[in-house]
Amino acid sequence: MLCNGKLEDNRRLLHYVSLFINDKIDLPALLTVQCRIIAEHQLKNNLLIDALGTFISEELLAENRQTPEEKEQIEKTDGLMPWVAGKLSTYHVEFLARERGMDKEQVQLGLVDGGGWFLGMCAGIVHNENHYSKTCDAKYNPERRAMARMVLEAYGRTEKGWLDKHSVDEDDKGDSDK
Repeated sequence: MLCNGKLEDNRRLLHYVSLFINDKIDLPALLTVQCRIIAEHQLKNNLLIDALGTFISEELLAENRQTPEEKEQIEKTDGLMPWVAGKLSTYHVEFLARERGMDKEQVQLGLVDGGGWFLGMCAGIVHNENHYSKTCDAKYNPERRAMARMVLEAYGRTEKGWLDKHSVDEDDKGDSDK
């Protein structure tokens, strides 16, 4: 086994496998190094904060702490965080909070990555309201549909391209833009 260059991340294990194959380290040493490399990779890349029965709420995470300047900016924009201000209004954030049963801060933290799963939720709302409209269901709420569409538009999206369970169930088409 010949490997030129620096080994990074989990690939570092290849060096120790080579040492083991050439009888330079024993099996317990190889397994110990393997466990360490995997643990380092998990910590660096994807160990969940709420894993193993622990939980740290979003506002307590170090990466979500706000500087005094950010706090001042949020106060100037009626409580909107910098990545939301200019895209959505407080009214939009309150709509998402009601729809999801969250508080405004949690919603805004969920929007930090460019809309995230909130966009899928809004597309689902539009699809549901389109279905209620077509079927003359008393649940139909045009204001709810309009608000969901505004959120989608703020992020450059529409309800098209998202799974529409009503179109699949009814006519297997996928266009519910009425």
